[in-house]
Formats: sequence, C-alpha cells, structure tokens
Amino acid sequence: MVIVMYMLIVRYAIPVAEKCMNTFFTAIGPVIIVLAGIVMVFGAVGFTIAKNLGSTIVGGIFRATAYLVRQVARGVALLIVNVVKLVPMVFVGTRRAMMKRTKKSIVSTGVAVLATIATIAVVI
Repeated sequence: MVIVMYMLIVRYAIPVAEKCMNTFFTAIGPVIIVLAGIVMVFGAVGFTIAKNLGSTIVGGIFRATAYLVRQVARGVALLIVNVVKLVPMVFVGTRRAMMKRTKKSIVSTGVAVLATIATIAVVI
C-alpha cells in the first residue's frame, strides 16, 4: 500500500504539482514585481509596510516548510504505530483460528508468522 502510494506520488502527483507550480510562479511574477514597486513607492513617501518585509516573507516560507515536514513526519509515525499495533492482532487471531482447525501448535504458529509477514508486506 505504501509502495503504491509512493508510485502514485512519484509518477502522477509530483509531475502535476510541478506543472501547477510552474504556472503559478509564471503568473505570480508580475504581481510580486508590482507589489514590490508599491512598497518602494510607499517607502519613498514615508509609509512603512513592515520593519523588514524580506525577513517576514522568508520567515513565512520557513514556517510553511516546517509545518509541511512536521505533518509528513506525523503521518509516517502514525503509519508505523498502526502497523505495529496490527502485528499482534493478526498473529494471535491467525494462530487461534489455526489452533481450532489443526490442533497443532507448530503448524499454527508457522501459518500465523506467514500471515503476519504477508500482512506487513501488503501494508508496505
């Protein structure tokens, strides 16, 4: 599942996002130039927009990047925690079901291990 999500992101989402961001930055360029000109005109007549507009913009970019990284890290951690919680449930459930059918603990444990490995492989 994670591999499928990775392939979807790499083959579809990133190229589409790249095209969208290219279009966005192409369109936003004149707007930024006009706004910078307005700020310069305001500065020439005595208005102050911000104490340091450049540091405000850079600070916002760093905050946005940190938020994005934090959310991705939380998502990965949540995935790992849920997979770790899933392993004992799959193992115990499969082992109990096999114990009811075969009454052999070695076979039941072996099948439970294989089922657990297969479940982890499907999730990853």
